Amino acid sequence: MIIFTIVAVVLCLILVLCLGYRTGIKKSLEGTTIPLFLLNTQGKIVYRNSASNNLVVPTLIIDGAHYICSDLAVYLKGIKRQATFCYKYKDQKTEKEFSFEGRKVWFNTQYHWIVSVRRQVDKASAEANLKQSKMIIHQIFQTFPDAVGMMNDELVYEACNLAFVKALGLNDPDQLLGKRLDQVATKKIADKFAYSDNKVLDTGEEFHIIDEITDADGQKLWMEARKVAYKDPVTLKRGLFIFARDITEKELAKEKLNLANNEFKRLSLLDSLTGVGNRRYFDQSLTNEWKQHQITGFPLTLIKCDIDAFDVLCEQYGESGGNKALQEVTKALQTALLRVEDMVYRFSQEQFALILSNTNAESADVIAKRIHQQVATLQIPNGVSLLKPQLTVSIGVYTCLPKVNSYERVALDEVNSALLKAKGNGSERTYHAA
Repeated sequence: MIIFTIVAVVLCLILVLCLGYRTGIKKSLEGTTIPLFLLNTQGKIVYRNSASNNLVVPTLIIDGAHYICSDLAVYLKGIKRQATFCYKYKDQKTEKEFSFEGRKVWFNTQYHWIVSVRRQVDKASAEANLKQSKMIIHQIFQTFPDAVGMMNDELVYEACNLAFVKALGLNDPDQLLGKRLDQVATKKIADKFAYSDNKVLDTGEEFHIIDEITDADGQKLWMEARKVAYKDPVTLKRGLFIFARDITEKELAKEKLNLANNEFKRLSLLDSLTGVGNRRYFDQSLTNEWKQHQITGFPLTLIKCDIDAFDVLCEQYGESGGNKALQEVTKALQTALLRVEDMVYRFSQEQFALILSNTNAESADVIAKRIHQQVATLQIPNGVSLLKPQLTVSIGVYTCLPKVNSYERVALDEVNSALLKAKGNGSERTYHAA
């Protein structure tokens, strides 16, 4: 009795497991969007999932049993010992091709096949579908405000919109569709784009450029263009998408901003009263010149000029008189220079500095004498004494050969010291630092 009970329990468990396994097989078939069939080893359809209902496959009925096709049934009978298979079939009536892939499973106490079915699209159908897709793309392009085009590996345009052809000097997308650019556009335009078109097709790398052009009215325009490669799903060759848009408004705003920034930078480096470089500009220029002369080994000269008794002049003629004197002295200093690359800077209230590149001590002495002469010609009254009733300047000069690992502040200290000694010796003096 006990043995009978154990056997019954075991049989029940086996039955439950079989039923559970059978249910699990069906649930797994329904748990996918791939069309699946459950076939016995003779090719008979035992079960098919809902995803296969929309797939039209060749079937036949023999004695009320449904089979996918006679060829597959014959094929399955010859591979009873295999665990998997892959079989391609072409329906002679419809000329449609199918791919069957199967694996063996245990179902209802015997082996069955779970088979997935995929329809193979023939090349002609694929080409027809691709051509239709490209025509749809062409229609979609017409809704884009920016210029858009598409070409194949032979540089033949397969889609484009009105904005695109107008940028090429054409009037209608149909003028370009199905043609190469060199067949419809001018040689100048065709040659302009040929290099980048071929490069993207050859390498697959994206091309990006901002092009400045002039329209028929002489207005300057900016166009941003991108060329991106794609792979043709039928020929597996590269094609090309071309996108272009007018960014003139953006570039004009950028240009105005750059001009404003440059003007602001320029003004920040100039003295507002005299129009020459200010102390900040002098410091930057001296640093740059010092580094350059460290490389070339040529002599560099610094000159500092100080208006003698400037405070007395301001007391006599007021602020306006002092400002006018500063402006006139600035012009005299600029006139005294012999080269356009030499510059005058307003160093402080009544002091000016000059940087003379590639200038030795002898040449610097010539410039210093010219400064005294030009200031004297101004004939600006300054009643500091009966002997010197007109405005004069004192000058400190320092000439050196900037060496590696030396600093420009040493030269500035030397020329300041020279100016102090010139001032200490009386007005209208020049002192050369050793």
